Amino acid sequence: MIGMWDGSVVLRLTSGRRVSVPLDGLNAESRIQAKQVAAGLAQARQSLSSELQTAAQAEAAPAPDPLPEPPATNTYAPVQPNLPPDQAFAQIQEQLRAGHLIAIYDAMPLSYRNEFDSLVKLVMRKLEPTSWDDSMAQTHRVAELIVTRQNWIRSYPRLTGPESENNNPNAVGEVFQNMVLPVASYLRAALAPDQTTTVAIGASSFGDWLRQRDQASAPYLAVLISQYGTSAPNWMLGEGGKDQVILQAQGPASSKEGAGMLSIEMKKVDGYWIPASLADGFSDWVKEQTVALEKYEDGSMSVSAWLGGQAVGMSSLASASNNTSDAFDSSMSGEFSGSDEADYARQMAEEQMRMEMEMSTSGSESSSDGSSGYSAVPQGKAAEFAPAPVDAETIGTVLQSIGVLGGMAGPLESASDASMFHAAMEQLVSPLAALADMFGS
Repeated sequence: MIGMWDGSVVLRLTSGRRVSVPLDGLNAESRIQAKQVAAGLAQARQSLSSELQTAAQAEAAPAPDPLPEPPATNTYAPVQPNLPPDQAFAQIQEQLRAGHLIAIYDAMPLSYRNEFDSLVKLVMRKLEPTSWDDSMAQTHRVAELIVTRQNWIRSYPRLTGPESENNNPNAVGEVFQNMVLPVASYLRAALAPDQTTTVAIGASSFGDWLRQRDQASAPYLAVLISQYGTSAPNWMLGEGGKDQVILQAQGPASSKEGAGMLSIEMKKVDGYWIPASLADGFSDWVKEQTVALEKYEDGSMSVSAWLGGQAVGMSSLASASNNTSDAFDSSMSGEFSGSDEADYARQMAEEQMRMEMEMSTSGSESSSDGSSGYSAVPQGKAAEFAPAPVDAETIGTVLQSIGVLGGMAGPLESASDASMFHAAMEQLVSPLAALADMFGS
């Protein structure tokens, strides 16, 4: 029996020929059997149709559903006072490797934490709310876009290899998968819009606020640290006395280009061992910052005035994009134009980045189905990653300029399928290349 149609049963004979027999022409037992078979066939067709539809939806989805999450990290335990300095330092390192930034805060003496809390409250009070809040909200918006459209971004032709390589990611696609996406996932978890406003940060102690954000974001930060952190050395006690000692590093990260053993001078303050440079200058630094902040009226200080840096506008991106679009295109295809020294130097830097990324990811384990799930931490020597120097001025420039990226996000957010998303990305290639070039410089 093949099926039932318009009161007739369709049968396939052993010879392969099909015949149609009226249902009423069958005896009672055969009619019951035919109706049961027909019901089973209908259910099977519905199930198959549902499976095909689900597969099609998953293939066309902007991101996996549910979104992949990193494995749970170690339960946080703050370092206790009056520990030997090498044990205290080792515990702090262990917590940082697990993604717990709060460990740095909790490693300070209580008096230092109170001073820092007061300084953060003062900063939040002096900042112009829209200057800070908009920067945080736009940063989260960009991170949200990257995470929730990750399938469409990975399938963008500029990020994939040729058909002969089964559309595996090229060098730029690897950077997105191994760096951009994990960073965006971390920012998305850490910078919840309702938790990063001046009011939310200043409503309680900075430690309480940071502890709350740490709980949400630690697993994502642990992924980044495991991928790009250097091998942690073992610390041994060197010379010193009761309240001041030298910690000496033993292990892979204990020396720098043969210059000798890495050492840190530590001082004990109220039971906590902290770097001597911090102990000697912390209170004076807080006083200097307080005096500088008190010059501003409440709610009048911009992010730029606080951290420095200059906003990058659309007009500057438009002019810069004319100089970067050709280099960006050639870097995607792996060709060097050599049109002038600046382009050639930029392309050489990109080629070096490709090599470094290939070396850092060669030992990593990706999921067997090529999905975007978080993979296990590679075994063996940790990949070394040397990020560009980050200072207050750089952070100020990023925060002041994040609105540019937010403005670019509109067409990407409104795209209803991959082709529309890719078309919107194509319009942003030159501005994004210019923006990366300006920040990279």
